[in-house]
Amino acid sequence: VGDFCIVYIETCLYVQAMDPIALPSPENVIRPFGYSTSDCGYCKGERAALLPGNVSANDCSKSWGMLADVMTASAYEGFLAKGWRRSGIHLYKPCNFESCCPTLTIRLMADRFAMTRSQAKVLKKMKNLLQPPMQKKRSRKTNQKNVSMEEQLLESCGALSALSECTQQAMVHFLTTTTHATSANGRSSEWSVTFKVRQQSKQERKQKTIQVVSSICAQVAGKLGLQRQDVVNAVVQKLILPKTTDFSGGIVSVVAARAHPPSGQIIITLQLLEQAPSSMPADHMDVSMRDDGEDDYDDKLGAWYYEATHKALLPSQRELTVRTVTAYESALDPEAFRLYARYQHVVHDDPDPFSKDSPNKEKGDDDDAAAAEEEENIVIGELDWGNAPKYFLDRVESTMNALIQGQDQELHNTILSNYYSYYQFLVEAPFPFGDGNVPLQAPACGNYHQHYRIGESLVAVGVVDILPTGFSSVYL
Repeated sequence: VGDFCIVYIETCLYVQAMDPIALPSPENVIRPFGYSTSDCGYCKGERAALLPGNVSANDCSKSWGMLADVMTASAYEGFLAKGWRRSGIHLYKPCNFESCCPTLTIRLMADRFAMTRSQAKVLKKMKNLLQPPMQKKRSRKTNQKNVSMEEQLLESCGALSALSECTQQAMVHFLTTTTHATSANGRSSEWSVTFKVRQQSKQERKQKTIQVVSSICAQVAGKLGLQRQDVVNAVVQKLILPKTTDFSGGIVSVVAARAHPPSGQIIITLQLLEQAPSSMPADHMDVSMRDDGEDDYDDKLGAWYYEATHKALLPSQRELTVRTVTAYESALDPEAFRLYARYQHVVHDDPDPFSKDSPNKEKGDDDDAAAAEEEENIVIGELDWGNAPKYFLDRVESTMNALIQGQDQELHNTILSNYYSYYQFLVEAPFPFGDGNVPLQAPACGNYHQHYRIGESLVAVGVVDILPTGFSSVYL
């Protein structure tokens, strides 16, 4: 008790030293709770053995902390300069000499910053990504990629397999009637018919036609010592093509089949009746397969944006925009919370609150299960929002209702619980926020979220504190 009182008094004096005009005024109200130990969020206890003494993996991270109900930005900046950090209104200073993973503050003097070569490369790569795609020459590699996507289209609707089966039957019929029947009959199963898709010309794209070719006749002629033209002409004459009504689910129809005697190839022309089969959405198709009449482009950003939003990325949207809003204002944007939940799930392997497939916590005995069930019954109107501004309190209930709207009932409490944790972790702060009726505007001191967007898509959120003489990055 004596040590705690000494630490408490020292902390109060330290706050006064950081902001002399604040104490004994109520602008800095703190609740010290002293030392605490926990498991390490970095090494998960794997480095606990490096500490002296018998330290368990659950107690290998040590810090001294307090809750700051209210604290001026200048007072907090003084703590920050001494190695403190915050998570919501929880201020803590890691005990680096007693912890498995020491945490060190990185300070950057903005007026002395010089970009390294590595940083310059990253910036250049980002700028190139945002640039409109450049038209590419049709190289062999590009053609192979386009053919692969067209083959995927025809394979997904069963067109290639149907054509291969018809050609196989015609080939077997030819082999059983040829003068080389004696040597060919026992080997007819060796001839595997495959079709490959030819590169579409601009005219074919406009007409929505695709040509497929097979070299099976040339292979048979070479093995049996026959003339290519004799084999391919005979097989094409015996070829019975499938009807449109029974072919490829109505995706493509057969226009014509012809022989190319010099090469021994069978060439079949198909008409594309639909833009894409239901099993292959248009957003998964290669750019070259879309009916745009343009040549191939390498547009990774555009492809990503289309997959994320199902909209085309306009030239005017090809830029990274940053908008700085107060953390409380950002918390009223459901998209910001959804991005946070996805980040925690993908990067930190936290359960996805919007998915029923996420692993549930193991159930304990009946009392624990009942307690967990009681804890999950969240009533929005009963949540403690601390000293949140009025404009946030007026709209937070509608924001939370919007998050659970359309979700399964069993996910409601999980979503609301995650949102409240998000609020306590990255939104709540001890800094004053004016009269609370309208959001602060940067560069006023306070806690802010920086929204990074490409087009209409929110791609990142940076949590920052604007302080009297510095800019603190809290979380990204």
